[in-house]
Formats: sequence, structure tokens, C-alpha cells
Amino acid sequence: KTIIPIADELQHSRSYMNIQRARYKDSFKTEFQIDDEIKDYCIVKLVIQPILENAVVHGFHDASKGYAVQISAHVQGEVLHIQVKDNGTGMTKENLEKLQNYIQGEADPEKSIGIVNVNQRIRLFYGEEYGIQIRSRKQMGTEVEIILPVKMQSENMKKLGEEVEEDVSGVDRR
Repeated sequence: KTIIPIADELQHSRSYMNIQRARYKDSFKTEFQIDDEIKDYCIVKLVIQPILENAVVHGFHDASKGYAVQISAHVQGEVLHIQVKDNGTGMTKENLEKLQNYIQGEADPEKSIGIVNVNQRIRLFYGEEYGIQIRSRKQMGTEVEIILPVKMQSENMKKLGEEVEEDVSGVDRR
């Protein structure tokens, strides 16, 4: 499935962070602040984990600092905002601008960048008005905001126990 409940995406993210905390000997904390009502909304799968991976790989260099990642979400009107904040090394203004150019497609990434892929998948699925925004300051951490429309159920998902009649008109069954 391409679209999954946020609860499933969060569980995958928790599992990923548990593995990373074990790998890095509990050198950072993870906090999830997600209202229960939001967990039923749907999301393109694998959008949070690559952002968490960036925080761990690029933001947490000195294990003695006491790093933390906070994942939160809120709804504003018909828009879902998911924030991933870390207190890691952050980025210089120049590096942030470079990354934002990659994300907006204004420059080709020098190497494979997961966050660019996430932004492209969000925009392809939901439209150009959705995607990722990044704020960062050197030695102050980074905040990545994922902006999505509020969706309770995808067109290609069905509720548990619900029968869906397939529309086979126009299907070539030779």
C-alpha cells in the first residue's frame, strides 16, 4: 500500500528510532506528541523515517551532548502539519539554502538525498501546495515540517470489513 494510517507510519518510525538508540547506546531521546485523533488520518508511507534518519546521521555527531528528537503533529483547517525537531548540529545558512534548492527541484542533488525523494512523492501524490519545509540554525538544531492534506481514508484503501465493488468498466478482459 502506498497510503497507510499515520498510526502505522508512527509505529515504523518508533521501531526505527529504537534500533538507532540501541545502535548508539541511548545517546539521544525520542518523543512522540501525536493526538489520538490524528493517528487515524492517512499518509504516504515512509515520509517520517527518512527525516528521522537525517537527524540521527547528520545532526547527532557528539554523543555526549544529550540529543533529542521530537515528532509532533497538529491539524490546521484541512491541513496536517507534522514536525520533526532535533537539537542537533543544525546547518549553516548556505547549506540550508542548498538543501532547499534540491528539495524544490531547482538544483540536482550531488548525491541521493532521501528528503528530496520524500518531498517529490508528497507533491506527486497530493499536489504542489504540499511537501516539506526546513528551518535550521548551526548548533541550534533542525526542524522539518511535513505539510499534507487531511485524509481519513485513501481512495485505494477500504475500511475493515467493508466490501468494495470494483469498477471493471473499460477493462480489457481478453
